[in-house]
Amino acid sequence: MCTADAEKELLKRTEIDSRQRNDSDGSPDKTMYAASVLSSLIQNLSEFMGQLSLLAILLFYLSLSSIYPERMRLDMARKACWAAGGLLGFFALTGEFFFQTLRIGPCTLFFASGIILFAVGFRLLNEQKSDLSLSEEKAGDDGSLSGLPDISLIPLAIPLIARPSAILFLIREHSAARGLENALSCHLIRTLSVVIAIFFLYFLLFLVGKGLHWLHPVLLKLCYRLSGLFLLAMSLQFIMAGLRDAILSRF
Repeated sequence: MCTADAEKELLKRTEIDSRQRNDSDGSPDKTMYAASVLSSLIQNLSEFMGQLSLLAILLFYLSLSSIYPERMRLDMARKACWAAGGLLGFFALTGEFFFQTLRIGPCTLFFASGIILFAVGFRLLNEQKSDLSLSEEKAGDDGSLSGLPDISLIPLAIPLIARPSAILFLIREHSAARGLENALSCHLIRTLSVVIAIFFLYFLLFLVGKGLHWLHPVLLKLCYRLSGLFLLAMSLQFIMAGLRDAILSRF
């Protein structure tokens, strides 16, 4: 009788030890995988945020939206983030497929973005005081455009937020993935990086749009002029990057 009880007790202990061993063997793998995904997400997010150039976006939004009512500024910020986030998410999911289908190279993307920014920056630098006063009169408190240009899609969403460097970063990360599991993880990490970055950018734009009335009008006009010079310099940088890629692709 004692022998049977001892055998049962030994069998129970053996089953418990076996379960604990299985749990301890599987837990580190799951923990290490989760830690690896989180580390990759943080690294990818930091690199992607660096490609966005948040300071340039905020400076341009602050300067050009100063002639709009507060509700219109916030609407344009929301629309720009939705449009840019959708475009960046599309490239994060498709990768090189879109560019390979249309046979569009990186140099063409940089050229087009540079031309858009050059046109906007040149207009800002040549904006006369009378034109600026007229625009301020058109921007009434009723929230209607009244002939004012909508900057949410061009150039705020494209190419300032969805800039060529950010698009190419997502494409290169897509092409670097190997294997089904690795590709799915990269898809998830890139998509989460885009979502988090766009939400953080909208939060910053919301703060700028809300606090714009605290700035002095002279400072706003100075930012308005400097943003044109800054955009011209950025456009030339995009064009030079396109020329560099075009020359390097020939050799």
